[in-house]
Amino acid sequence: MTPFFRFLFVFVIFSVSACDAVFTPTPLGDDVVALDATEWQGTWLAPDMVITTTVLDKDTGLLQVAWVERGAKGASLELLEGSIRASGELVFANVPDTNPNVEPRYLWLMIDKAENRITVWSQNLEQFKIAVKNADLPVSTDVNHSSNRVVAL
Repeated sequence: MTPFFRFLFVFVIFSVSACDAVFTPTPLGDDVVALDATEWQGTWLAPDMVITTTVLDKDTGLLQVAWVERGAKGASLELLEGSIRASGELVFANVPDTNPNVEPRYLWLMIDKAENRITVWSQNLEQFKIAVKNADLPVSTDVNHSSNRVVAL
């Protein structure tokens, strides 16, 4: 498995299941990244799982990620879909929040892609909390949940 996908899926899986997260009301990135299936699609071995990616729509940057999760009741197929977008040199993976009780919003990761290397960063939640507390960012906190989720506006 390439380092890109190892980091991407660890962070996406963590972000989707985490109690604290940073969301945006719309996907980050001004431009859709056209996904070349030879670069984005495949099956990779990772510790304790096999991850499969499928380019669902190359022109809209829509990527699906699938893996089998082991639980107390046996195995289940897990699926995530997200879009890859860019603003200038910055590239983002955007995953819609699946919580039906909130306004549409997106979890996001920043991606640095080179020929033989891709690095993925998740948000530094503590730094976002400091920025919110200091009113340095136009944000709101989600008070409808017991978690301390930050929504970047």
